[in-house]
Amino acid sequence: MQLGSNSRVLILFALAVAAFLSWWLSSNTGPSFIPRAEKERHDPDYYLINFELTTMDDNGIPRHKLSADNMFHYPDDDTASLEKPYMVIYHNGVDSWDIRAERGLVSEKGKSILLEGEVFIKQIDKLSDRGLEIITSDLRVRPEDEFASTEQPIIIKDHYGVTEAVGMQANLKERRLQLMSQVKGNYQSLYD
Repeated sequence: MQLGSNSRVLILFALAVAAFLSWWLSSNTGPSFIPRAEKERHDPDYYLINFELTTMDDNGIPRHKLSADNMFHYPDDDTASLEKPYMVIYHNGVDSWDIRAERGLVSEKGKSILLEGEVFIKQIDKLSDRGLEIITSDLRVRPEDEFASTEQPIIIKDHYGVTEAVGMQANLKERRLQLMSQVKGNYQSLYD
């Protein structure tokens, strides 16, 4: 059976239309139209259970220690979440600041640690037997600078009495606390 020239043209036209539609569909429905996540998923790549990390100075003397029940590291932003973190910042081998919290978030490269929930800070002064306790929440600590701050309410207890305030900046190295606002205290006389 022989096809007429009109039939051949019609078949060639149909094949050309099919090829064009195939190309158009593949270019417009291919991978470029598949929705993509705008960011990587925030899933941990590793975790530690009951870990302890101690940072030393050049002479091998401990500078600070961080431990927690659990730590989960997230590669997308290089952060780590902590459950029940405990931190010790050592000062001159005699004093230390012991800090406990419910949760924590370690920033990229560990330069800053946000301690969340209730935070308990205790200053240990082994030479004088004096120290103080601070209760607050959401405390940001920069271990290398020996600096801590919060914008939340705080309670300070020491052998003089109780002080309350909102917000604090603490230079732990110099043992200096700057209370930001609404400061009030209840003090006892040292001569009672």
